[in-house]
Amino acid sequence: MLNFLFSFLLPFLVVIAGLALRGAMPFGDGSLLAIDAWGQYYPMLCAMKEAIKGGELFWSYKGLLGFNLWAQNAYYTNSILWLPLYLLPDRFMIAGINIFAAIRIGLAGLTCSIYLYGCTTVKKPRGVDMKLPVFSAAYALSAYTLAFINQFMWMDAVICLPLVIKGIDNIRSKKGEILYIVALSYTIISNFYIGYMVCLFSVVYFAGCVIGDRMSLGQLWEKIMRFLLYSLIAGAVSAVYTLPAYYAIRNTAASGADFGGKIELYHPVTEVLAGFLPFREISLVYGVPNIYCGAVCIALCILSFFIQKNIRKRICIISGCIFFYLSLNCNILDYVWHGFHYPNQLPGRWSFCLIFLIVKQAYVCCGELEKLCREKNESRAVKKQQKPARAGHRPHSRFSWCGVIVLLLFIEVTANAVYTFYSQIRMVDGNEYYQTMEKYEKVAGDIKAEDGSAFYRTELETPWNFNPGQLCGYNGISYYSSTMSKTAYDFFVNMGMSVYAKNLSTRYDKSCAADAFLGVKYRINNDKDGAGYTKNEAVLPIGYSIKAESCEEFVKLLNDKSADYGMVKNFIDENVIGEMSDISVGTGWHGLVGKNEYISGNIMTRSGILVISLPYNEGWSIYIDGVKQRTESLAGYMIMTNIENGIHHIEMKHRTKGLGVGAVISILAIAGVGVYYRRRN
Repeated sequence: MLNFLFSFLLPFLVVIAGLALRGAMPFGDGSLLAIDAWGQYYPMLCAMKEAIKGGELFWSYKGLLGFNLWAQNAYYTNSILWLPLYLLPDRFMIAGINIFAAIRIGLAGLTCSIYLYGCTTVKKPRGVDMKLPVFSAAYALSAYTLAFINQFMWMDAVICLPLVIKGIDNIRSKKGEILYIVALSYTIISNFYIGYMVCLFSVVYFAGCVIGDRMSLGQLWEKIMRFLLYSLIAGAVSAVYTLPAYYAIRNTAASGADFGGKIELYHPVTEVLAGFLPFREISLVYGVPNIYCGAVCIALCILSFFIQKNIRKRICIISGCIFFYLSLNCNILDYVWHGFHYPNQLPGRWSFCLIFLIVKQAYVCCGELEKLCREKNESRAVKKQQKPARAGHRPHSRFSWCGVIVLLLFIEVTANAVYTFYSQIRMVDGNEYYQTMEKYEKVAGDIKAEDGSAFYRTELETPWNFNPGQLCGYNGISYYSSTMSKTAYDFFVNMGMSVYAKNLSTRYDKSCAADAFLGVKYRINNDKDGAGYTKNEAVLPIGYSIKAESCEEFVKLLNDKSADYGMVKNFIDENVIGEMSDISVGTGWHGLVGKNEYISGNIMTRSGILVISLPYNEGWSIYIDGVKQRTESLAGYMIMTNIENGIHHIEMKHRTKGLGVGAVISILAIAGVGVYYRRRN
């Protein structure tokens, strides 16, 4: 147990020391919420915290014209390690992010040590074996975890990978399959994107193992079938998240990206090999993937090849080296590893898998060296007619090469981690961020208290964050996420809205037409006298009707950023023939959906087109007087349908596509595993 405790504490304390060195919270005002951590991840955590409290986990209006919150969570916020963070008061959440980043890296060391402890048959010494925590720290403090320390949603996969691989080893040796099912399914649930890479690596690892082992054809077939079966079960358990996420990702711009046709290498082999050296610049934009885990580990891996007597395993090692080199450096394999599209910066997002393999091989080699030294010492003792040395016992007079190796690795890994923290980890002023966020939240709260409307949208006068609605708790339009649909992106680009990340974001810019037609009723400003807000008097509700012949003029005016208040007011006066009233959110659908998934209201109109400022084809169904309507897209993104003259009751109902089927598959898979174990026991 002490070995496991030290395996957690060593990387954890190194990261804490790095945070203290940089004056990060709670030791100062610094925060890891730099770049996307502030623009994307932290606002999403705030939104998730609010969604859990309100029970609204499937749909949100805090960005775009509404978005699939369930799919967003499947990529960004599904980690169970965030649950304690949600219990913290808002003023402590930014500091909590720093601490939880350190805890994650500590847990990576812990799970790595759990795997390494059982991966060799070498006798373990009594007491604390520093070899175990030091090699685990090489994995936990690798260039990958340091470079992507603020890519919080990827770290659960780093933690779970050793358990997934241990589960594969258990399947191969028939020691059980539950660890593999639980570890792999949770990895996929915590982040389906990195989970895909872990699945791919699991196949590669399993293939390498069965090729290296001697067995009959029948045994080989049995192992393959067991591996496939339990992999499918793990996938089925996670279907409640992966199926809705699949449908959402299918609508993104990235889903249509192709390979490009020309096979090429990115870097010379010398540059890739140099990535294994310490004190290098981490790769955050482009460049050689982050693969450093200790030059000592690389030396041990090279040595292990020469002391390996099994020819089949030697062939596997050589083949593996070639395959992983090409995976790091060849565009077609890079394309496959990253979910059949090229990553937008942040290269080698799967490289922690290779790092784990290197650390494992280095640890095994170090154990073999220790075994050889012990056998040599015992042989000398016998020759001198002395009592043989006990396993793990070394007289003080005996020199230990293994101890020297462990000491060198410890010094190298910790020194590299401190150097990287001091010189390369980006920090921001977390206290300043929180104070500004608090001001905007207060204004949003004041608006909510004063406005009696059931639904309206708000935006910032001056852009400040890429997900301000999620950050400050209001229904907004600005949005930045990898799950953003292509139709949403194109819609706002055509309107002239600014973009931070191509295909992934929109930053709402002030526009009289957009304010009116998309229901932006309030604008929050932040001047020298403090934060306040202005109200838009020419604003339409979430649903309104226009003349049928006015659609083309509507789209043209919507996309005209130069349109002034007078032009918009004239269009509304001349072409809007009905507006929804008595709007209510979250009632009337038998309690089967959350508040955000049901909107109703009444409208008095002449015959024309009903325009609804919700995303078309995102799971929404429109009912007029209880009759489901055929809908079409307006401007490629908004919903429109025909409406007849008279007074009508409008209902808008949402279902998350794939959620129902995915939930059934997950429940059946979990029940099947439970029944199997109950009968077996």
